[in-house]
Amino acid sequence: MRRWSWLLGLLIVAVLGVVWWTSRNALRIEPLDAQRFAQMSETEQVEWLIEQILARSKRTDTLTMLREKIPFLQSAQVSHPLRATDVDVIAAACIEYDLMHWLKQCELYVEFESDRERLRMYQAVLQARRGNWHAAERAVGRISTRPIRALALAHLGRLRAEAGQSEAAQHYFEQAYVLLSQLTDWTYVFDTHTALSLLTQLSHFGDDPDQLMQIVQRIPTNFQEEAVRRVAAVYRQRGDVERLSRVVAAAPRSGRRVARAKLVQTLIEQGRVEEGLKMLTQMQYCPAEQIVPIIHSIYQKGYINYAHKMAISLQNELENDFENLLPLMLQSSDAWLETPYGVVVVRISIEEQRRVLTQLARLYVEWGQEARAERLIEASPYHKRVGFAPLIHYALAIDYQRVGKHAQASQHLSRATAKMQEYHSLRQELAAKNTGPASIYATPEDYARAYSQALELIESGPLWAPPSDWFAMLSDFSGTYTMSKDYAHALEVVEQMFLADGQREGLVAILRGFVYRRQPLWRQLLETRP
Repeated sequence: MRRWSWLLGLLIVAVLGVVWWTSRNALRIEPLDAQRFAQMSETEQVEWLIEQILARSKRTDTLTMLREKIPFLQSAQVSHPLRATDVDVIAAACIEYDLMHWLKQCELYVEFESDRERLRMYQAVLQARRGNWHAAERAVGRISTRPIRALALAHLGRLRAEAGQSEAAQHYFEQAYVLLSQLTDWTYVFDTHTALSLLTQLSHFGDDPDQLMQIVQRIPTNFQEEAVRRVAAVYRQRGDVERLSRVVAAAPRSGRRVARAKLVQTLIEQGRVEEGLKMLTQMQYCPAEQIVPIIHSIYQKGYINYAHKMAISLQNELENDFENLLPLMLQSSDAWLETPYGVVVVRISIEEQRRVLTQLARLYVEWGQEARAERLIEASPYHKRVGFAPLIHYALAIDYQRVGKHAQASQHLSRATAKMQEYHSLRQELAAKNTGPASIYATPEDYARAYSQALELIESGPLWAPPSDWFAMLSDFSGTYTMSKDYAHALEVVEQMFLADGQREGLVAILRGFVYRRQPLWRQLLETRP
């Protein structure tokens, strides 16, 4: 009997120890104090953002999971483990600011083994950044998932190349190529795409598109187009018509159109406008994401009438589709654009429609045709839907600010703020009722990303009076601050606009802004679309 009493006592002590240990080491959720944040150094700001992202995430270590099984010790906070996209942003920040301890801390907040392997990859990259190549290789050796291991090796090759060690860099790239040449599971295609982008941009494999297309052929069919897009984007940036032509010839059928569209744009950018337009009309259809950049390139090369006619034709097709929609309904559409060499068909899916809409509005603003931009936005169903309207106004505000139209930028930022509050209230109402088609609305991360992009892109403008409340805050967006660094205001928006479960996404978006400012390469690697 005494023995059982001792065992019971030890068990109680163990439980209490677990409770004390996990409580002692738990990160605390702090208020998003914008004033305090502004007084920190840049590295301190990044560390505090990471800490607060983790504090709003669910720990997955064994002790915490045991604690959560005890009813009276369960946390009332609704939180979730880090997602792969969260891991990427936090890890990139840890690499750029040399924060290995926070990178290791993330291991307590991920749910899947693939994310743990992703953390090992980033630990290898950080070790390589420090010049500790042996530690980096040991970390890579602990990665068993082929695409993640390939991406780690590609990053090591990138860092070797930056250090001027070309022979060692190519050795890493060759190892990565061998791994990528094997069949890729769809779960890891994003890692494959990112590694492929690095190989194209930095390795000798970029000199031979045929070898790169062999990798693409090993990717699941549904993801081959994005892989081709990544490769073609690198060659377009270089103006490499010859290799783009080879990509068009060697790419799988699903990726040929996007490669051909990149080739068309490259020809136009090199002044071969008529040749590019003829090729464009020979395509069965042009990918929607590419048509506005092509029109922009035509305009830049002095073919203003051609560009205007194509843009107006695209606008007319969009507005015609909008007029024929049932209330609050979205649908795919086809636009038929006239050129001097024939008709171009642009197939615009629901997912791409808002992108084309904002791209075209940006074009009109740049051309000084603000009335057309406003009319296009007003006619769209997105302007009428509370879940999308703030994003539309954010985009227009940024476009106006880029061309120095500060008053118009301020107006659209104010409208975005008002629409965000309306959206926030609706989310609260739906959450209270635990009902409603939440999937038709944009997510808190969408808004946080939009705000982060606005902070990053908008430069300081003329002075306005200080805002009297947070509704007016964005009206003063380009006031006395250089807004590309004013993340303190972003914290105010995150705290006041988002529910508790959305604050993490807002903080991740702000952290993403730090990462992209510090090293623009991360935008290319982490963003899935151009």
